[in-house]
Amino acid sequence: MTKDVNIRVVSRRSTGIGIIATCLALGNSGGILNYNQSRKKDIRAFGAVKDDPILTAAAIAKSFDKQNLAIIPPGIWSSDYIRIPDNCALIGANRNTTTLKAVVTEVHPDLFQAFIAPVKLNGDKPSNNIIVMDLKIDGNRDGVNWSSFNVGGSDGSAHGVAFVSTNKFFVQNLIIVDCWTDGLYVGGTLPRAAPAFFNSYNGLIEDIHVEGCRRNQISQIAGEDINYNNLTFGPSEGVLPGACIDFEADRAVDINRRVSINDVKGNNVRAGIVFQGVKSRIEQATLSNVHLSGVAKNNGVTANNSE
Repeated sequence: MTKDVNIRVVSRRSTGIGIIATCLALGNSGGILNYNQSRKKDIRAFGAVKDDPILTAAAIAKSFDKQNLAIIPPGIWSSDYIRIPDNCALIGANRNTTTLKAVVTEVHPDLFQAFIAPVKLNGDKPSNNIIVMDLKIDGNRDGVNWSSFNVGGSDGSAHGVAFVSTNKFFVQNLIIVDCWTDGLYVGGTLPRAAPAFFNSYNGLIEDIHVEGCRRNQISQIAGEDINYNNLTFGPSEGVLPGACIDFEADRAVDINRRVSINDVKGNNVRAGIVFQGVKSRIEQATLSNVHLSGVAKNNGVTANNSE
């Protein structure tokens, strides 16, 4: 059953993605919901317990099912995998007071080890209309044996938040820390041997801080009309390439097109903004106001093996 849950999300700057920047509607009809003042229930009403990752993950799933919206109250909430259905929002009280911490104990059946991701990772059609905002995402890289899962690549593919095959997604006001591979992951092929490819489209990602992730802070494999605004990156000792943002096409069919990167600051990171991959292609990319200091390798913006 479709619920009437509409959330107005407005970018802090003008972007080329009108439908995302002005209003991303969830549900079918009705007015704009101010979730802080609404009568919608937070996840405690659906059985969430801070120190119980199984109950918390189940409560988040039930909240999506009942009201298309999972509201995370202040505190540190341990959770198993979170999978977001179409037309749903995952929203915290504030990124400085509300944490979702990955406590994952087994390989997920979707064969992709991302803590938070859409439900339809391997479907024929992309996921649609997903919001994640006002949260701290703790990948718990030292507390979860991610490397033992080793699914989707030698690094275990344990991303913090992933948007694979997703259309119309909005990510705002997040802190993402300590993920085994990438903090934020956009697009990509799943599984790698599959004939299909899973681009993501129409994404607005802004007011994001990422640090302490083992590989890249942000990776974009294949995406079109993706805007990044106001990003900050903290220290990272990441394995190669260890970039703030890495545009890394897996295959020749993957392409990054109409990408905008605005207002970026990074300090003591391994690499800056990198374009690389197997016949990696990027078209119509714009960068503005990028300031990187203390970069150990690939200082600034680099292109490796790109067309």
